[in-house]
Amino acid sequence: MCDKDIYNNKEMIILNKQQVTKAIEKVLNSSKIGVLSTAHHNKPNSRYMVFYNDDLNLYTKTNVNSLKVEEIENNPDAHILLGYNETTNNSFVEIDATIEVVKDQKVIDWLWETQDKTFFNSK
Repeated sequence: MCDKDIYNNKEMIILNKQQVTKAIEKVLNSSKIGVLSTAHHNKPNSRYMVFYNDDLNLYTKTNVNSLKVEEIENNPDAHILLGYNETTNNSFVEIDATIEVVKDQKVIDWLWETQDKTFFNSK
């Protein structure tokens, strides 16, 4: 699956883009609970969230009046950490991203109607 090169008695594993994408998707599809970090008064603010993967796009639910929404609107730079315990080889994915609050009712309905409903009891 991987090409291996030996350089000064050290092993280097080279993955192509397709292999990397497949490995990332495996973690995202097996790990729902992760950490979302945003900035609050210029300091990190982290919390566990439930994430939903849709073709390498991650979504999470929250209350529109929550502090994290305000944080995202003030500074959309975020860090997401998913995986480790939920994977067989303790693999994980760290993502530095620019995120946004999605207010598209179609997306909201998709999350509530087809994804896990156990974490919140109402829209």
